[in-house]
Order: sequence, then structure tokens, then C-alpha cells
Amino acid sequence: MKKKAKRLKEAGVHRYNHNINTHHDHHAHITTTHTYDDRVSTIEQVKQSGMSPCSGVIIGMGETNQQIVEMAFCAQST
Repeated sequence: MKKKAKRLKEAGVHRYNHNINTHHDHHAHITTTHTYDDRVSTIEQVKQSGMSPCSGVIIGMGETNQQIVEMAFCAQST
């Protein structure tokens, strides 16, 4: 992703959307194509390339209230 992010930045992309989707502990229950850490890593690479990430979460898939709060802080920090 690092090379792709660099090429996108060079092509003039300023913002990149890549959602976290759900809480780390709940992630494997909703998807098998990638890990939570993959999602966060992509967002970090987007930031390192100089683009601004736009990331969100989906609420209502069985996570606890505490997990929702933790997701909000994670989305804010990524």
C-alpha cells in the first residue's frame, strides 16, 4: 500500500477514505478478507504519504457500548 499511497498523492489525491469498520475485538466476526491491523496500517500509510485519511466505523453489529467508545477514540487518533 505504501507505493500505491505515494502514487495517489503524486496524482493529486488529498483525501483517502478507508474505514476501520468495527472494534478490534469484534472485527473477525464481520470480515475475513482483512484484519483490523491491516485497516489501521493502511490508514497510517495514507498519512505517511501526505494524504489526509477519512475513516469511520459502523455501529450496531453487536459491539458493546465500551467498544463503541474505544472505536471513537481509535478513529480520532488514526
